Amino acid sequence: MSSYRSLETALRETRRREGGREREGEREEEEKVYVKERESKEKHETEKKKEKKERKQEKRQGRRSATMRKFAYCKVVLATSLVWVMLDMFILLYFSECNKCDDKKERGLPGREDFLKRRLEQYVRTLEVPVRIVRMEQRSGLIRARLKGASLSTGQVITFLDAHCECTVGWLEPLLARIKQDKRTVVCPIIDVISDDTFEYMAGSDMTYGGFNWKLNFRWYPVPQREMDRRKGDRTLPVR
Repeated sequence: MSSYRSLETALRETRRREGGREREGEREEEEKVYVKERESKEKHETEKKKEKKERKQEKRQGRRSATMRKFAYCKVVLATSLVWVMLDMFILLYFSECNKCDDKKERGLPGREDFLKRRLEQYVRTLEVPVRIVRMEQRSGLIRARLKGASLSTGQVITFLDAHCECTVGWLEPLLARIKQDKRTVVCPIIDVISDDTFEYMAGSDMTYGGFNWKLNFRWYPVPQREMDRRKGDRTLPVR
């Protein structure tokens, strides 16, 4: 009897400690959600472009709308049901992506989601651009989900974005301009950073590029000297 009571006491103490850790984790998660929900979906991004880049931007204005009309594009966006704030991030991407293009007539098709159920369906009905939800029959992972979304897309150009991305002003037109020059081109923008602690906006580096090593691991590499020479100091030109 004594050993039984000792075991029961030990179990109660263990549950108490575990319960405390769970509550602490829940409070931390609630704080993150609170901070995230305070962020406006139309958050003002810190201007990072230099004057030279702005002048180039002005010269491109004349051919931007023509580029947008030429390409109807589809976007494949992945969303899961970690917590509802993840869907808020998905909607943040949707608004930032659609509202920061010069032409709003593109066919918008955010792609795959799994296990968000009716709540997501009800929300997408309120969106201005047509949204198609594609459900995987089972949890299939990132790559299979993207391939599924790509197989169902109907646009001439497909963009792949994660749900935690946010698009800045004029994000799409330079990419489409490069594809217009050569339809075989696969383009990737410079990816800026939003701090996961403070939501501070920080400019990404244009002196590195993403690539794969022989083990097929993704790595960041410095821009080679041959590209530096080809660009002749003009860092607004793309890296090949």
